[in-house]
Amino acid sequence: MELGIAHSATTSTGYRAAGRGLNRHRKRQLALRARTTACGRGLFPTPQRVALHSWALAQLAGFLVYKAERAGVPVVFVDPAYTSQTCAACDHVGKRNRVGQGLFICRGCGVVVHADRNASRNLATRGQSVWNAGRESRAPATP
Repeated sequence: MELGIAHSATTSTGYRAAGRGLNRHRKRQLALRARTTACGRGLFPTPQRVALHSWALAQLAGFLVYKAERAGVPVVFVDPAYTSQTCAACDHVGKRNRVGQGLFICRGCGVVVHADRNASRNLATRGQSVWNAGRESRAPATP
């Protein structure tokens, strides 16, 4: 699962949680903070800072781990670097692959897919690799 700003979450199967209600709640809270602070500017002066810091991603990750463990589903954390620039089909990496907020066009193989779905597939592949590496035995082979 990928966590983001435009869509709250995107799974590797393509489900995208839009989070419109969450974004409305964030804006209401920001307006309330702006009215109640002394300078009137609020705690986060730029919209990007608001989007990046108004949601406790660590808290969300904790909730996901809790719910997954409760359901018996394993959770693996992976490095998300370059997942939005890497093609899930051919592994070609390039900044120009990410055409827009929601569009991914691979310059290597030409695949066209929603950008969040492509990134979530990359995350799923990385998660599978981490999971398999954890299952491999590191004990020396017996003679």
